[in-house]
Amino acid sequence: MKQSKIIVAGIGPGNEQDITPAVITALQEADAVVGYKYYFRFVTPHLRPGTECIDTGMKRERVRAEQAFELAEQGKTVCVISSGDAGIYGMTPLVHEMKRERNSDVEIVSLPGISAFQKAASLLGAPVGHDFCVISLSDLMTPWERIEKRIIAAAAADFVTAVYNPKSDGRYWQLYRLKELFLQEGRSPQTPVGYVRQAGRPEQEVHITTLEAFDPEETDMFTVVLIGNSQSYEWNGAMITPRGYYREEAETLPRQLPTNKGQDIMIRSFRTIEKELKNGNIPLDHKWALLHAIHTTADFEMEKLLYMDKGAVEKLYQKIADGALDVNETLDKYVEQQKRDNDTHDEIIYRSAEGYNLQAAQEESTSKEDVLVIDQNLKGLEFKLAKCCNPIYGDDVFGFVTVSGGIKIHRADCPNATQMRERFGYRIVKARWAGKSVGTQYPITLRVVGHDDIGIVTNITSIISKENGITLRSIGIDSNDGLFSGTLTVMVGDTGHLEALIKKLRTVKGVKQVSRN
Repeated sequence: MKQSKIIVAGIGPGNEQDITPAVITALQEADAVVGYKYYFRFVTPHLRPGTECIDTGMKRERVRAEQAFELAEQGKTVCVISSGDAGIYGMTPLVHEMKRERNSDVEIVSLPGISAFQKAASLLGAPVGHDFCVISLSDLMTPWERIEKRIIAAAAADFVTAVYNPKSDGRYWQLYRLKELFLQEGRSPQTPVGYVRQAGRPEQEVHITTLEAFDPEETDMFTVVLIGNSQSYEWNGAMITPRGYYREEAETLPRQLPTNKGQDIMIRSFRTIEKELKNGNIPLDHKWALLHAIHTTADFEMEKLLYMDKGAVEKLYQKIADGALDVNETLDKYVEQQKRDNDTHDEIIYRSAEGYNLQAAQEESTSKEDVLVIDQNLKGLEFKLAKCCNPIYGDDVFGFVTVSGGIKIHRADCPNATQMRERFGYRIVKARWAGKSVGTQYPITLRVVGHDDIGIVTNITSIISKENGITLRSIGIDSNDGLFSGTLTVMVGDTGHLEALIKKLRTVKGVKQVSRN
């Protein structure tokens, strides 16, 4: 009598080419095949004539395992089949548990198969090139409260996340909740999301979108969803999560963006421009210059300030065609202007981040100078303090990677912050102040509103002059019908000095409001 045996085999996602040779051999060896009838069509060509095929119906996994043991204990070789890999949300764990429960002598053999998320990943490109996790949204076996905790953990840990059982007739809201949780945990709205329906089967559908644009209604129980991590990007129709092999090369080039992040930013930036070019509300003559300005400088005020003559583009090309404009001469002037701009030193602090490294807490507390710590993957880049919000030491800040101007540091409450995050979220990098602010001053503009009392300007300037470490650069006052409003530009060392000054200015007789621009 031959040895009783149960072979638990993963038959792959549903394509004959994705069934491993080991599984095909097991199917040919089997006296009986136990499984869900939907999957028999994928294995029938590999069965011996007369092989018994036993369908237990859907959601009857325990009955399926019991029948397999009953047949095996009769001396038969039984093959229990699962789609994908039988060890991933499949029959393998149940068969082993039942062997323990029955105290059975039946031999158990587990044969891996290509899982649905592996097949989906290969169709999408390379989305699981780094650490990843797999989560099922089915709450038949696991309470939803526990599933939600796992979702939050995956999102917070920046895992690439494969989602099984995303949606069914009885589960329609869970995938919406997963999307919400990922966004709440800080995953960028521009994170690429790939989803594949019926992977490897004739009905196969492959889609790539963003987390923000992802519509759960386009999925069903035959769909696998893959959500990228913070480094994932979409390029040339493929979803890619870099492993980091280029990082060492990038570190040898201190004046450049790391290769992977630089490529990511450039690719996504041009895709953003491509998207915005489709905006019919912006005239073409205005659009090309506007997008270039925003793309390279991240100055969203350009939308309000940039002026273009009507028909400027057509006029430019017509002058070139008529010979009225010498292109080479224009280019020479442009290069000359660029050189002058580069030689001009801005009053706002401009220095290299090359010498700055992430420091331990104890080092920060004893530091003698102000330090701006930028994401460590972006060492050696030039940075500027953005003029749109004038951040100073002590402000909550973030960095924005520009294409041509290095990194610009913005206040967290910058008026342009919302647009930056919505339109160019992938170019945001973390930044923070460390150490102490010593000897460095930053320009700040304050707006003062109040009653036009005699001596109010004198009192304001007197307070400023008495403050250590604060210098008045300019003042402008407008008076109308007994009310005045004015702007003060002062040089301060940090937010502590600024807050103290604002508090004192509010005590001046007649002053009703003091705010920072």
